[in-house]
Amino acid sequence: ETLNVVNTCYGNEIMKSLLPHLLEQLELCQKSLSAYLETKRSEFPRFYFVSDPTLLEILSLGSDPPSVVPHFQSGLFDSLTTVTFDKIDKQKMLEMFSQQGEKVEFEYPVDAKGNIEVWLQRLVDGMQETVKQIIKRAYRNVSEMELEDFLFGHPAQISLLGIQFQWTWDMQTGRLPRRTKPSCRRP
Repeated sequence: ETLNVVNTCYGNEIMKSLLPHLLEQLELCQKSLSAYLETKRSEFPRFYFVSDPTLLEILSLGSDPPSVVPHFQSGLFDSLTTVTFDKIDKQKMLEMFSQQGEKVEFEYPVDAKGNIEVWLQRLVDGMQETVKQIIKRAYRNVSEMELEDFLFGHPAQISLLGIQFQWTWDMQTGRLPRRTKPSCRRP
């Protein structure tokens, strides 16, 4: 028995002639795999932010959306940690959760059907549409609601944006109390 791997592989004439061919085939396989991953990345650009092994795992889980969710934090989404799925239709996403535990219900349920890059794009579109609709409602409500009710009735970033809306409106319309000290007035 030969204990040295090199001697074992090159000591046998069949192995000696077969190994270069196997290496060539392996390199061809690697190039094909890289080309495939590149097409997937071009179809869903957020895939550019994950490594090849992680992307392969995500693609292999594509037909089971709940099993893809743990990979959201691997580079696909910055602050989205999880989504909830409908109890009856396991391929409908209903809510999204941030790293801070903030829950936002989707404006419309998001379908996780079809190719993974397609339903992940639907998720992105659903998130954007939901945030857009919440901003519209917040814009209409910010001047009518008490500040505390407004802050706790909306997601954090929307609350901050609403405060900026109100501040801008107050500044433009002169609704803030004017300074009365003569030293604060313009000459």
